[in-house]
Amino acid sequence: MSADGELAVRLHHVRIGRTLSGMCQEHGQCILVCSQHLLLSFGFSEASDKVTTKQSEVSEDQTEMITDASKDLSTDTSTDAQVTEKNSSENTSEAQTAYSADMVIDSDMSAQVETVNYTGVYYLPYINYDGAACDEVNKRIEKLAQKYIENTDEYGSGCMGISYKWTLYGNILSLIIPLQFDADMVEYNVYVLDLKKDKLLTKKDLLAELNIDEADYEQDEQDAMDACFYSLYGSFKDTDDYYDVVYNETIASENVAEALPYIDENGTLGAVAKIYSMAGANYYYHMVTVLALDGACEYSGESDNYNSKVLANTDNQSGSQETGDTSDPEYMLPNSDSEYISDSDLDGLTPDECRLALNEIYARHGRKFNDPDYQAYFNSKSWYNGTIDPDDFDDTAMFNQYELANRDYIIDYEKRMGYR
Repeated sequence: MSADGELAVRLHHVRIGRTLSGMCQEHGQCILVCSQHLLLSFGFSEASDKVTTKQSEVSEDQTEMITDASKDLSTDTSTDAQVTEKNSSENTSEAQTAYSADMVIDSDMSAQVETVNYTGVYYLPYINYDGAACDEVNKRIEKLAQKYIENTDEYGSGCMGISYKWTLYGNILSLIIPLQFDADMVEYNVYVLDLKKDKLLTKKDLLAELNIDEADYEQDEQDAMDACFYSLYGSFKDTDDYYDVVYNETIASENVAEALPYIDENGTLGAVAKIYSMAGANYYYHMVTVLALDGACEYSGESDNYNSKVLANTDNQSGSQETGDTSDPEYMLPNSDSEYISDSDLDGLTPDECRLALNEIYARHGRKFNDPDYQAYFNSKSWYNGTIDPDDFDDTAMFNQYELANRDYIIDYEKRMGYR
């Protein structure tokens, strides 16, 4: 945590290629009883957030935990970047700006940028309120624009999109800014400010302002993370030996302590929590609901939604076919048996198409389908020869390393997108 007490989070999602065993791909819906993935909980279209490293070694900078945004966003350590609390006479001054629905607005730096590989859509927030703490956050947002929009070349900065969400509960402003980096990584910066005191709040500060005991809160937070994990992976509790390892990583006291609180638009205290994963990346961050507060938010808002289908440009400049090129009418994902896929291969597919892409891996090996629609679809493909009944099909024995990894990747993607 920085000297000025900023709450901030930087998330790096790294694909490590874990696989699940014995999963049924054809039917079933997974209902999250806690919170959806971060982007979805904000109502944003979720863009890709994994790195497919083809089982390669993960570098230290890619597995960076929650960090101080003052280190990530600014190299300026001068005293003029420090936020100081106003004196009481200033806090109670009649000249203080009134709260409004325009507390946070789109910054003039917001832009859409065309690059060779993608169209970057950047909705940057501007805190439209007087105060040193607000000014400091606005300066850091300006540095984001300089880093990812202004200082770029024809191939872009790698950051495909920026958006934001904000709420005002009493005097407390919560501001969340997700940054989407191509198909590989997503980062979040979270700021919580007390506008009356004109200061950025630490986790301890926020709980004190809400008169919540820190130990009690972290127990509630752990319970919420437990519930979220179970909603995602509970079906594997008795079938996968790795379940207990991942579960214990999720609810470990160190991991719970790193989760960052925020207040959502419903006046609920939640947390940005790291939920370890059974497949895909080592972990993903989720918004979990911790406890309801008295009263509701006076104001809240968000940027226009950016759509990952617009951001992803799957056709390279030479026109050659890449993984996930759906121009082949015979396949949803032509190379899913020979290359590792990523979110960029799945973004733009409908929920039904994602499920077809998943079952396509099975169909290549002659699996039949109980669902008549799936069976009819694959019967129409020239390459398909259904010979194995579903109950007799052993995917772990028949799939190669790419197919096993891609099977689990699509399942995880469907969960993150709310498709199952």
